[in-house]
Amino acid sequence: MKLATFSGGKSVNKTIGALTIVNGFEYIIDLSKAYTLYIEKFDKDPFAYDIAKIRIPKEMRDFLRGGELSMEAAKKGYSFVESLTTDPMKLESAIFDELIYKLDNIRLLPPIDRPEKIISTGGNYQIHIEKDIESNKLFKSIPDHPIQFLKSPSSVIGNGDPIIKSRFTEELDYEIELSMVIGKRCKDVKAENWLDYVVGFTVINDISMRDIILSEIETSSVFYGKSMDTCCPMGPYIVTKDEIADANNLDMQLRVNGEIRQNDNTKNMRFNCGEVLAFASRITLEPGDIITTGTPTGVAGFRKQKPQYLLKCGDVLEASIENIGVLTNHIIADEISVT
Repeated sequence: MKLATFSGGKSVNKTIGALTIVNGFEYIIDLSKAYTLYIEKFDKDPFAYDIAKIRIPKEMRDFLRGGELSMEAAKKGYSFVESLTTDPMKLESAIFDELIYKLDNIRLLPPIDRPEKIISTGGNYQIHIEKDIESNKLFKSIPDHPIQFLKSPSSVIGNGDPIIKSRFTEELDYEIELSMVIGKRCKDVKAENWLDYVVGFTVINDISMRDIILSEIETSSVFYGKSMDTCCPMGPYIVTKDEIADANNLDMQLRVNGEIRQNDNTKNMRFNCGEVLAFASRITLEPGDIITTGTPTGVAGFRKQKPQYLLKCGDVLEASIENIGVLTNHIIADEISVT
């Protein structure tokens, strides 16, 4: 499934849904309502609504904490409602009852709003790190283990949301990253067992402020340069792992105003998904935690013509990863005035 957190309709402030395609058109199924309907029809349980709300709550983190029981409930509700969409009359009825929504009529929110941890990985593509060393930026040599740091949960925004160009930076940059979503509490995971603890994958654009990062690195820390508000676009979906044949072999592309800036494949990562997760799991990981896997070459900050590639107000960014989706955002000015 392609899981989403969304708002829209007459009464939905926030809930969990899943993407379905009917006759070429995209719809989002309200999974809690779908499971309620499933229970009423097949289990005849008078507490269907209450059970569905427990199994499929409004927050994705709470849903993931429900583990296999919640995921199985979502699959049952999804399959049942999807079967109704083959009948045009039932499809229209489902739309009227807000069991299913046209994608254009709802707003996709970040799949996980303010995850407890976002563990970012740096220097995980050979050419990217070599370009950094050439420009004498962050790395003095090629590290023999994943480089990881925390990114602020409050920096998360969703598909279509604006990225604010902070007044504190003149060097705003992009970084497309495949990101793993933890589905089961774990610690000290073996690299070969990594997939047992991942529920799915999403796209993150690790927005970076190069000038701030360079000043921070002088004291051996990176935080503000990657954690300002709106610096973590995420989405549009969490694609469950059963729909990704090989996360270590996915095409990825970052475009700015339609121009390709980054174009690579996750098979070129220095450390694969299992190795990245194993290293991150030296601390306890919880359902809903995010682990990014690094960005390939092509960022503005490591180009010789850096000024012309840095992000500016009005730019439209599209971060696309095979079988996951396209995360689209645009740049706006910081509206806070300084006197």
